[in-house]
Formats: sequence, structure tokens, C-alpha cells
Amino acid sequence: MTAQPAKRRKDPFTPGTGHSPEHVVGREDVFDVLENALQSIAPSEVQEEDGLLECTSMRPIVMTGPRGAGKTLLLDWMQERAQETGIHVARLKYAKDLSPGDAMGRLLDEIAGKADNFLLKWLRGSKVASVGTDEGMDWREAACMYEHVLEARLRQGPMVLMMDDAHHYQLDIMGFMLWFAHKLITRRYPLVMLLAGAPDLCSYMISLETRFYATSEDLYINSLATGESKDALSEPFANRGIKVDPEALEMMWGMTDNYPYFVQL
Repeated sequence: MTAQPAKRRKDPFTPGTGHSPEHVVGREDVFDVLENALQSIAPSEVQEEDGLLECTSMRPIVMTGPRGAGKTLLLDWMQERAQETGIHVARLKYAKDLSPGDAMGRLLDEIAGKADNFLLKWLRGSKVASVGTDEGMDWREAACMYEHVLEARLRQGPMVLMMDDAHHYQLDIMGFMLWFAHKLITRRYPLVMLLAGAPDLCSYMISLETRFYATSEDLYINSLATGESKDALSEPFANRGIKVDPEALEMMWGMTDNYPYFVQL
């Protein structure tokens, strides 16, 4: 499974974190894991009478790697792929400076998405709408709402719960979110969880003292293979009919250390 190429730009390379390159190489094993996770909660796997799966979904995924290794590309791919197959995606990001209550409130909005009228009416009557105001949300109330909203949303159909830069989340909000979501997974709700963050996310997860990390699929994203790096350098030029001296390409490759960000730079 490979990512779809980005729309062709004048400059074929995209240095910077969080940018998808025009020509994606490698990571086939990671794409396979993500695809298998989505297939485990595909709408066809959901039992119509109770909204549950016949078997539990794939265990939660914890994806770690340094900045510029390609985590955002993989998250974006999984979000697009899920939406193509009719799976709702709740993606929490930029939560570093949020209080626990406001972070949970933002996640509630993501979980609800385009839910049915009854659920939306209930949410509008709650304090979810207070997110972004000076008052913010009460943490205890938000946690209670999270339980009800997540379970109600999953009864409507499968969902991916995705958390970017999870190493920045506060321990209290992270521990509770993971505990309850994992509880629903074991009860055969159609839920897949994906957490992504810096390499220290692993030690952070262990400090939560939950069973979540011990039962998760651990993916570490780092350097590319030599052939992949060279392909990522040469193909964008070739696709535009630009001829580059082989020695020049070899020189550029020598500067990359096979690291995705440096390939683009």
C-alpha cells in the first residue's frame, strides 16, 4: 500500500515538517499495518443489529519518530483512506497549550463530526460549544461527556481516533482517554486508535501505568533505505523531464543521510 502522490508543484520538493512530498517512497510495511487496521473496522465488518464487530478491531497503534521522518504524511494518508471507505476520523492535534477540559472539548467536537440530529442536538445543549471561550470546559464534565459521546458515535459507525504529537498531552487527559477507548475496543466497538509523537512518547506512555502501551502495535519511523532515498531524489526530476548529472545526484544523496527531511531539503 502506498500513498497517493501530492498535486504536482513547480518545485518538486517540500522541505519542512508536516509536508507531503510529491514522490512518496518506502514505508510499505507501515502502510500495510494502517490498511489492516482500517479493514478491521470496515463498515462491512460491523454487525447491523448492535453496531459491534464480530471480532475486536486491531490493537491500538503507537507511531513514534523524530521530526521530519514522515509521521504526518502517514497520518494524512490514513485519514484520507478512512474517509474514502466511509470511516469517520476524529483527529486531535495542536493540543499542547490547551487545558485538559478544552482539549477534551475539542476532541468531543471531532468525535461528533456530522453525527445524527439527536446526538448533535444533545451536544448543542452541552458545554461543548464553550470551547474557545474564556470560561473553557470543566475537566470532570468533559470526561463524563467523552464517555457518552464516544460510545454513541461508535454505535453509528466505525471511527478512527487519531492523536497528533501525543507526547505533549497532559497525563490526566491522556490516561483517561486511552483507558476508556481501550475499554470500548475490548467490547468490540468499531474503533481504531492511532497515537503519533516524538520518540519519548514510548516512555511517556509507560508512565501512565495503563495496559494500553503493553497491548499496542509499536511503529518506529526513521531513515529510508539507500535505494529509496535515491529514488526520492531522482524521480521528481525525471517526472519533469529534467536531466541531472548522475554525479550531482550522488552528491545530493550523500548529504541526506537517508533521512526524509534532508532528502527534501
